Amino acid sequence: MTRSFDDRPASGQFMRARRVVAVALFLLLLTPLTAPVAGEWEEDLFLSEVIGPERLAAGDEFGCHGIPGKDTQQDHSAIQECKDYLTSRTVASQWGAQPLSFGLQGDSLDQATGNALVEQGFIIVGDQVLSGHEHLIVLGRNGGSLEKSIGSTAQFEEALDSQAFVVNLYWIPRVNLNSVRPDWDLVEAIESSDAWFATWGEVASYERHQPSLQWETEGNTALLTQAPIVADSLTHPLSQVRWSIPYTLGLAMGDSVVLNIEKGGVNMTELTADDRHLKEGWRMNGTLLLLTLKPDSTVTLHFEGAAPQVLLSSHPQWFNDHDEIITVAGHHVDDLFDASRRWDDTPMRFTWLVEPREIAQNTWWLPMIALFVALATPAAIIWTVRRDRNLQQVLSSLDGLDIPSEEE
Repeated sequence: MTRSFDDRPASGQFMRARRVVAVALFLLLLTPLTAPVAGEWEEDLFLSEVIGPERLAAGDEFGCHGIPGKDTQQDHSAIQECKDYLTSRTVASQWGAQPLSFGLQGDSLDQATGNALVEQGFIIVGDQVLSGHEHLIVLGRNGGSLEKSIGSTAQFEEALDSQAFVVNLYWIPRVNLNSVRPDWDLVEAIESSDAWFATWGEVASYERHQPSLQWETEGNTALLTQAPIVADSLTHPLSQVRWSIPYTLGLAMGDSVVLNIEKGGVNMTELTADDRHLKEGWRMNGTLLLLTLKPDSTVTLHFEGAAPQVLLSSHPQWFNDHDEIITVAGHHVDDLFDASRRWDDTPMRFTWLVEPREIAQNTWWLPMIALFVALATPAAIIWTVRRDRNLQQVLSSLDGLDIPSEEE
């Protein structure tokens, strides 16, 4: 009895299958070289972790600065793309999740771009734009730059003296990969000013607020209710829902003496004229009660004597009766750590205009690896094929040999 090693059909099918798999792997490895890389971003972990939440807690804001490689006014898809990138990683502010601020390139804003921004819920734009839009607030960079040798104390003080309702500055952490140094004399002048340090979204939300009050008295107490925000589609589109932020009410008290004010059973903070960051609270300015209160809130006022029966109001223009507002916009923020690392202890509040960072900027070695693999793969395939041929020759030489069985 003999056994014949007639395995050529099976071995041929096996080798053909291996070659198909090898070619498929080769094509798969070529994919990184041929696939487009647009729309892929290197993750800025500091935006969603550690630094981002810390900046929000300190009162900063996150807005949008578009998409690298796209002209926002030519390609309106960059508006929603930047918004989606931002909102999938963080909220815009402690006051609201919806981003309200958008940084534009150039000094003009056409109607179509303005409409696209409004549709995505943006309210305020800047900061080189000269022409506006009926539903958008436009901020210019009238205060100059925080960068040494670019900005100046003289330019900042000139902007303050101009009585513009906002003095807006900007900060760029790097220029052509070179780190930028702040002008610390300018920073000192800014920080020592008697102004409300605000963000773009706070300014826009505050400017559009129209308080509606209800006053009820009983003995030595009074209940004051500020109505909630109601979207007015005749004034602004329903897409532009501003944040519900505290607003400073001016209430004439006459001879009445306010002892304390409660909200939710807790005494509200008593403010001073030096409070320069938006928050709820109250203080007396002569006989005028300055009460900073969020919409849709009710407070109880306690008086030394009978509460005044008639409420007379004279609201100041800005928070806590400040005459000036100072804002700072951080431009092209794709690395929050790098952009914010110098500003941990400043009273200034930043509007960080965020944009994604393309993977290709910092992963040049990936195409190199893909190229190496692509070149090495054919050599590996040739070696495999030659080895299979040698194996086939060995099998052929063994074909026809009679091998005694164990029974023989």
